[in-house]
Order: sequence, then C-alpha cells, then structure tokens
Amino acid sequence: MSICTSQSMTLTTILPNNARLARINPVRLSSEAKFRLRFIEHYLNTSKNASETCRLFGIARSLFYKWYNRYDPYNLSSLENKSSKPHKVRSVSYSLKLVSVIRQLRQSKDTALYSAHKIALVLKRDYPKDTNFHVSAAIVGRIIKRFKLFFSEVVRHVKKRKTNQSAIQPTRKRKPAGIHKTISKARQLIRVRHEARLCL
Repeated sequence: MSICTSQSMTLTTILPNNARLARINPVRLSSEAKFRLRFIEHYLNTSKNASETCRLFGIARSLFYKWYNRYDPYNLSSLENKSSKPHKVRSVSYSLKLVSVIRQLRQSKDTALYSAHKIALVLKRDYPKDTNFHVSAAIVGRIIKRFKLFFSEVVRHVKKRKTNQSAIQPTRKRKPAGIHKTISKARQLIRVRHEARLCL
C-alpha cells in the first residue's frame, strides 16, 4: 500500500481497533472520552447504523453526531471536553490606589455602611479631576466582592420601634353568624307563651 493511499484512508481501515490503541497511546483519555471512542468504534467497525448504535449505548442521536463529527482518528484527544473559558477575557480597568481608597471607606465607621452606588458618588465628589476614580457602582461592587472588603467589626445598630401598649386594643370574641337568629326566635317563643298564659 502506498503512502498516498494510506493518507487518504482513515485510521480505522488501517488499524481498526482504536480502543486498544487508546490504551497503548501515552495520551491518557478520560472515562467520558473512552466511552465516546467505544460507540464511535462500534459504529465504524460493526454496525454502520447510527440508530442501532444509539439504542445499544443509550445515547441520543444528536449526541452521537456531535462527537462523530468532532472525532479525529489521528488525534484521540478530540473526544475530550473542550474548555468553556471565553477566548477574550476583559482586563482589569481599575488601579490598586482605587482599591486602597475603597478599603479605607469600608473600614471607616462613618462610611462603612455606604453602598456601592454611594461609594461611587463619593469618589467622584472627592476626586473630581482624577478620572481613574470615576468608576461605576458595578465596578465598586466587583472590587468589594473580589477583595472581600467586608468587616465584621462594624455592626449596624438599628433602633427597634417601640410599640404603644395603650393603643393596642384587646380583640373581642365574635359570636357565630347564626346565633343571633336563634336567640331572637327563642325570645319570640317565650313572649308568645307568656301572652297565652295571661289570656287564660
């Protein structure tokens, strides 16, 4: 067999047992990649039927075609999960001086309870000429969360509202809805009997 024809042919035709080669290959595959290699090898070497392979291995057709299209016989690591990390990550747009100023504001007793929105307004007020301190409330909140600028020494004291005991009236017990009708009927019967006795 010539080199040109061997390059055009797939690795499954030349070396049909890719699962065995994966054990010999120094590239270590995860259990998920080995499982994907098993059903792809079964499809290529045994059944050539996608529906039968999916029923045998208990997978969906969409999952089968996803990994079959991604499969590279010359690179078995193509069956591994790809990283979901974004290609472009936003760089940090604030300085360490800004972090130190926010830390001081969070540690001070007067400004410790300020929200991120209020701290952003204070920075714009105290540093009107320095554009590095003109940041949004979202960036301030991100700095507080990233550097953990939460200090337990500062405790917020909230005055509890005193309830006026004299204004609270005791609740009256309500009588059942039909009890008034029964009382009125009983009084009418007593009145009729009393009038009948007087007539006698």
